Amino acid sequence: MSLFTCFEDAITGGQTTMTVTVMGTVKYDSNKPRQDAFTQTFIMTTQQSATGGLSWKIARDCFRLIE
Repeated sequence: MSLFTCFEDAITGGQTTMTVTVMGTVKYDSNKPRQDAFTQTFIMTTQQSATGGLSWKIARDCFRLIE
């Protein structure tokens, strides 16, 4: 859990937190053959729902195109 220590105070206030990083390709125009590579990182945290259960919420999201 020391990996997430820097997020607890600034973003999530000590709640359960995880980081998810994905990568892939995206195509913006179906008429063009070019696909752009990207990475996207989410910092997700738990929050109490209105019914008393826990739900995951995105606290931060970073999307980057790779050229």
